[in-house]
Amino acid sequence: NFISRWCFGVKGKDMKKLFAEVLKDTSAEFLKWAMYAIATWENKENPQNVFHIHGGSDNLLPIDYVDADFTIKTGGHLMVFDHAEKISEEIKRYFSL
Repeated sequence: NFISRWCFGVKGKDMKKLFAEVLKDTSAEFLKWAMYAIATWENKENPQNVFHIHGGSDNLLPIDYVDADFTIKTGGHLMVFDHAEKISEEIKRYFSL
């Protein structure tokens, strides 16, 4: 539905189709666990040696609550699918430092 597509940043016909397939392959138990884990997570420290890439348009985990090393401005929660090239570039750049 519209709300779940908005939360995950689903735009366009291809992403809608992919999102529907992902949801179909995801168990109800996992979805319940994931929603509970996100809602109740109380992490107090950032782990060392992590390069955090985050989507600036992630509605599920908004950028305002994240301390990312790199932000992909138009990336949503599923940006690994529609921004894969940019993510790969940043990972390569990070490891070449």
